[in-house]
Amino acid sequence: MGNGVVYTYGMVAFSNNGPCYKGQAMRSSSGFTLMELMVVVVIVGIMSSYGIASFTKKLENDRVRKAIENLKVIYNMEKRYKLENGEYFPKKTGGSCVQGTIALINAGLGLYMRDPNFSYIVTGTCAGATTTAYNAFAVRTSGQCKDKTIKLTEAGGEPVVTGCTLWQ
Repeated sequence: MGNGVVYTYGMVAFSNNGPCYKGQAMRSSSGFTLMELMVVVVIVGIMSSYGIASFTKKLENDRVRKAIENLKVIYNMEKRYKLENGEYFPKKTGGSCVQGTIALINAGLGLYMRDPNFSYIVTGTCAGATTTAYNAFAVRTSGQCKDKTIKLTEAGGEPVVTGCTLWQ
């Protein structure tokens, strides 16, 4: 049996690669089997699911960073407001402290903040006729971390991020 030579004996053909029965093609294996393609599809699916989860977390962390920056802007504007008015925003009205929503915050502190991912609230602590302290909150409005908050007080420092494992 030489190189590349095929011998036949009845229904069986013999070559350097072993026996090959009639009706069976003697060809090289170029191409992919169904099993190989299925394995590749499964691997690509696993890798893409990991990538999508990682991308989602990155997007959420970017949204949180923006909310923290907005809270820091509110903090700086509250300091300015107190210097100009002698108390923090929101002012005490009608015998009680009011809660400032984004529209009141923008108007009262001279800001123009819009954020589709968080709603902002400023609450005041009243003593006598003035607002002596405040808390600013960013509350997530949608997504996996809906209704979770980020809090910043008049003491400043870093905002306290609570409630969502994606934010850690």
